[in-house]
Amino acid sequence: MALRILAAIDDSPRAPQVLEAALEQARLTNAALRVLHVIAIPPEFPPAGHTVGGDPLPAYMLKIAGERLRKLLQDVHDVTWEMVLQESHKPSQAILEQAVKYEADLIVIGSHGYDAIDRLLGTTAAKVVNLSPIDVLVVHRQPHG
Repeated sequence: MALRILAAIDDSPRAPQVLEAALEQARLTNAALRVLHVIAIPPEFPPAGHTVGGDPLPAYMLKIAGERLRKLLQDVHDVTWEMVLQESHKPSQAILEQAVKYEADLIVIGSHGYDAIDRLLGTTAAKVVNLSPIDVLVVHRQPHG
């Protein structure tokens, strides 16, 4: 059975380090890699539903995320990878659902640290770690530069 890794990437400065950690694991284990970017638009953000054709913001955010991921992955030729973009109000839930759907053996996710609100509500990474039925690698590497 081929190993599968799900890398949850966001638009933070730490995203390249999270991707590199996932690629390292994929190379070490000859695993396939699914790179997931969940676009989270807070539910309290008012949609532009009154416009013809609906709210253009989610589609625009998905387009930008796709461009960013393609740029990060453009030179990766030694790992079998695929990219998935998804919109969700609950990123941790979307990551866990995608891991089950992909039959992932490992989730790789970044942690950004904690501020006061994170301590109260929990971060996406913390929720994934606490609820995941599979192993999770949390990347704490600092961005280069």
